[in-house]
Amino acid sequence: MSGAITLNGEPRELPADGATLRALLAPLGLDRPGVAAAVNGDPVARAHWERPLAAGDAVLVLEMVAGG
Repeated sequence: MSGAITLNGEPRELPADGATLRALLAPLGLDRPGVAAAVNGDPVARAHWERPLAAGDAVLVLEMVAGG
């Protein structure tokens, strides 16, 4: 493991050195429409989810849900 980050406020180990945002979210089933992400408070467009993560990064993931 390459280091710790936080994902929605919970500590988590990065899957590998040079891990990307997409590599973090895909195994969690979060690489799909309706999911938004920010790293260190900055929104990251889905087209840029190949951005590498670093130890100490704070990732926030939000999922849109419809309700009535």
